[in-house]
Amino acid sequence: MNWEAAVDRIGGREDLLKQMVTLFYKEAGKLVPALHEAIGQKDSVKVRRLAHSIKGSASCFAAPAAISAATRVEFMGRDDDLTDVEEAFTVLEREIDRLSQALTHYAPNLLALEKRQD
Repeated sequence: MNWEAAVDRIGGREDLLKQMVTLFYKEAGKLVPALHEAIGQKDSVKVRRLAHSIKGSASCFAAPAAISAATRVEFMGRDDDLTDVEEAFTVLEREIDRLSQALTHYAPNLLALEKRQD
């Protein structure tokens, strides 16, 4: 991810970006398992919608690998072709994990803050 580009996208407000990081952790924790469930149900409409939401979240942080992986899954849902979706999901899951690690690196106190709020 590109922290500086992400800060620029929201007008230089690093405080707002940190709030978005906290939201990302919560949303990704819901969206990724829901996407896996939709894949298991072979529900192309849900796969497309959930992958699109994940892509939007990753876009906030200028994370091209996560965006690309989410787009691939999204298009599989859009095209109603889930043939290789398990493999694509594995890549997406790995990229979301990498993004989460990068966010933790750039905003190290957020994970501790989130745990205290739960």
